[in-house]
Amino acid sequence: MSDILSWRTGGTLFLDEVGEMPVDVQVKLLRVLEDGQVMPLGARQGRSVDVRILAATNADLRDRMGAGAFRQDLYFRLARFTVYVPPLRERKEDIPLLTEHFLRLFSVEMGRETPGLSQGMLEALDAYDFPGNVRELKNMMERALLECNGADEIGPHHLQFLRPSPEAEVPTPAGEIAWPDFERLELERIKQALTQTRGNIVAAARRLKIHRTRIYRLMRKYNLPT
Repeated sequence: MSDILSWRTGGTLFLDEVGEMPVDVQVKLLRVLEDGQVMPLGARQGRSVDVRILAATNADLRDRMGAGAFRQDLYFRLARFTVYVPPLRERKEDIPLLTEHFLRLFSVEMGRETPGLSQGMLEALDAYDFPGNVRELKNMMERALLECNGADEIGPHHLQFLRPSPEAEVPTPAGEIAWPDFERLELERIKQALTQTRGNIVAAARRLKIHRTRIYRLMRKYNLPT
């Protein structure tokens, strides 16, 4: 936290999923909010910072406080002004704009033209409840872009929306990661490309026809050594 804030002044710092912040880091953030100071690594005295803090979380911070995982004093500091963002299932009118944004984002990363969405795809998205909220929609658009294989339009057949029923799910053995099928496939493609190129990340990106910054991001996502 100190390293991040020590060079910031006069700007805005966005902290995503602040509810997952370790307690020792919460102490440092509280000092910034109360005293406007950070203690850089190796320094003997604090350094003043002038920064606006925006924080977001999907967690119920009151429950986290009750469990001793989130400091009450930090909560009241952060909650001086709050904005409630309803889940995606309660604001379906945002779906077209969000899908357009995510498709543009991933198309640039993959070096492809941005496809459109068919009316059937929009209707399928509108009928879905999105238990994973906006992140789930983002992952859906990434997968759909991979599945459409350069098509001008994405349709429902490019994506499987319904999750398997509990009866159909196979328990995951202890110590293994339960990746969704599309993530498992994506991971295998990356590992195969890296093997074929003897670990040359730039060459692997070319083989996968994606930008090298994207393969670095995917390798971090799947905890592959870079």
